[in-house]
Amino acid sequence: MADVVEKDTMKNYHIASEKINPAASRYPYCIVWTPIPVLSWLLPFIGHMGICTSTGVIRDFAGPYFVSEDNMAFGRPTKYWILDVSKVYASGSNAWDTAVHDASEEYKHRMHNLCCDNCHSHVAMALNLMRYENSTSWNMVNLCLLALIHGKHVRGSLLCRLSEDLAAVPDADGHHPNSDPGHQPAVTWGPRFRTRWTPLQVQSGVDLLNNRGGGGI
Repeated sequence: MADVVEKDTMKNYHIASEKINPAASRYPYCIVWTPIPVLSWLLPFIGHMGICTSTGVIRDFAGPYFVSEDNMAFGRPTKYWILDVSKVYASGSNAWDTAVHDASEEYKHRMHNLCCDNCHSHVAMALNLMRYENSTSWNMVNLCLLALIHGKHVRGSLLCRLSEDLAAVPDADGHHPNSDPGHQPAVTWGPRFRTRWTPLQVQSGVDLLNNRGGGGI
């Protein structure tokens, strides 16, 4: 019996993995995480969390009386944790989506509190409503810990953040990359890393990621 359950779990895991599309920010049956500027730099285990629908659309409690849809606060996810839809008490994608929807509707009427009622609490309510793993004891503490343990890095997420940095500031010649797509800067400053990046160095980073095996950075 245990072998059958384990095989079903692995099957669901592979099905969800194949449907994950970081470029489109689609993470079916996943909990996703992204760092919060400054706060996550000081406390790396703290960040912003959301939960995805069966089609991978991210829902996250982004602020007072507001639950974002397909536009995660603080940027694209850098980590994701794939859950097993077969462990939903009522089973099936409908039960999953209903729980995510109901939790999101509830949190549209709540004030955001960083310490007591936050994005982790929203995700916990969704898991409690669907009785994931037959439990109604999900909370911000165990979610934070388990996401830290089971979360996988999105491949190339660091490079994406670097690209956003490079696109956000003018180059040494005073040109803004977004305003003049044909202009190729000789040297560009990356503010987050406080270093200079040439187009060759950026391309080298892309080539390195393409040639890496295993997990992302």
